[in-house]
Amino acid sequence: MNIQDLKNKVMSAVQLFIDNDLGLLCLKVYEPAVSHRIAFYLEREFFKEGFHVDCEYDKRFDLGKPGPGGKPMRPDIVVHTRNQSANNEIAIEIKKTRTSKCDIQKLKMLTQKGGLYEYCLGVFIYFPNNKSRFMWFVDGAGIDLE
Repeated sequence: MNIQDLKNKVMSAVQLFIDNDLGLLCLKVYEPAVSHRIAFYLEREFFKEGFHVDCEYDKRFDLGKPGPGGKPMRPDIVVHTRNQSANNEIAIEIKKTRTSKCDIQKLKMLTQKGGLYEYCLGVFIYFPNNKSRFMWFVDGAGIDLE
């Protein structure tokens, strides 16, 4: 699947979240409640392709997932085939209202060419003033996909 197709699927899932579940942001729920709903809509997008959509996924095969500085990490959402490195499609980090330097570092690491994970696309999603904003990452760097 190419980067534009992956981006379109993420955008579609986030739009469904906004259309159906934006009230979660108004309720000031904990971030995993938001991640779960977006993952739910992503599953609809990726079901036919046979990919798994997992929240807080902390494994690389049967080992922990080391992040920046060797600390364990759990990306908010991943789209992948479990127990395979060849099908790491999307890694997503979510914050409700702000950006996060730590999450951005994770996404750079997760998408780095030749790195441990090599996700095709990294996405940082946040919702200032209840509007979706995106930062996109490919090959370990931020890119403009707008």
